[in-house]
Amino acid sequence: MVRYSIASCQSELLLQLFHQQEYLQKSDKGVRMFIRLLSLFLFLKVPSGAEIQNVQVHCHTLNAEEGQHLLIPCTFQVDEPLGDNQVELEWSVIYEVKNIYEPIIRLNDHMFLPVKNPNRRAWINLPGVRMGNCSLVISPVSFRDSGIYRVRIAINGEEFPGAATINVHIFKSHQARALNQQNDQEPQSRKANETDGEDEDPENVIRWIEMFIRAMDKKSYLLYLKIAGGILVSLLLVNIVARIFFGCCIYQLVRKLPEAIVQIEEGLASQATDRESINSKDPT
Repeated sequence: MVRYSIASCQSELLLQLFHQQEYLQKSDKGVRMFIRLLSLFLFLKVPSGAEIQNVQVHCHTLNAEEGQHLLIPCTFQVDEPLGDNQVELEWSVIYEVKNIYEPIIRLNDHMFLPVKNPNRRAWINLPGVRMGNCSLVISPVSFRDSGIYRVRIAINGEEFPGAATINVHIFKSHQARALNQQNDQEPQSRKANETDGEDEDPENVIRWIEMFIRAMDKKSYLLYLKIAGGILVSLLLVNIVARIFFGCCIYQLVRKLPEAIVQIEEGLASQATDRESINSKDPT
């Protein structure tokens, strides 16, 4: 009988321990789930890395003589320092004798990647890429290098929409100097015409709106969230204080209402008494 009671007590204790352990596991799962949901809510739209704002080649057409040192200037800007973000860059060209883009340089962060038809005379400044300098150098330039050059840049796999292109013409005579002087004069008049209609171009307005939304979503989301939360809490507090204040005022008025009614009744009674006394004293 004693053995049976001891065994039953042990089984009950084991059962209680099992239920307690199961309850603790469920509560731990609930706490972990709450922490994950809270982290997901806070960091839903927080940017995970830098983003490219623009890529610019500083001229539309470039002329050079065969055998010269050719520099194709190109820069890009990001919304925050690159840090540990991975930069991918590719220069490609459509030669005048062909109709497809052929990569000539491909870069993955600090490493050059192999391409099918590389241009051994083309190179870029590898340390300068992380500082926003993606210019292409071809030296010495050949007549066969004429074509449309295109640069594509991506950060952490996210490529900047649209590629920057430039037309390169290589000549065998001194005509390139005259063409370069003519191209230096044309951008001034073109720039004046573009600035006149820049404000009226709807594409520019849409571009500014997209940049504003991107900056708001990617950079200042937490700040705007905190400001909105602060305003909401302030409005709730003001609402609560106003309700308490007006409630106290109404309570005081209701509390004093019977006394005011009694005073009015007493005043009316005293006025009636005074009138009766005056009428009794009046001999007429």
